[in-house]
Amino acid sequence: MTAMMISVVQLRAEAWRKRKIWYGLALANHSAAGFDAWTTNHEVAAGQGRELNPLMKPFAGNPSIYVATQVGPAILDFVGRRMMYSHHAWIRNAWWLPQALGTAGSLACGSHNLTVQAATNP
Repeated sequence: MTAMMISVVQLRAEAWRKRKIWYGLALANHSAAGFDAWTTNHEVAAGQGRELNPLMKPFAGNPSIYVATQVGPAILDFVGRRMMYSHHAWIRNAWWLPQALGTAGSLACGSHNLTVQAATNP
């Protein structure tokens, strides 16, 4: 087995590339959570829908939902960042997964809220 040589420049370039992707995923995750909060707030305030998540129910229908929905993405950002520097290779290679799944979940919920609005307003 031969030793693999990696320069410091290559390591820094890889770290910068991962950091840029992490920032992009964080932006997407927080934006998708904001979209979900906006659609939820709009539906609840209009009386066309209701919040089904018991943890979010106290915030539904008022502006505090925008702050409350940012807690989940912040936790996922932290988890993804910690996974990026894990000692286990399989965790290090899946660091992007929490943020990507959080974004997909928020987009799915926000899209569902839009279909509720479309169903109640023909």
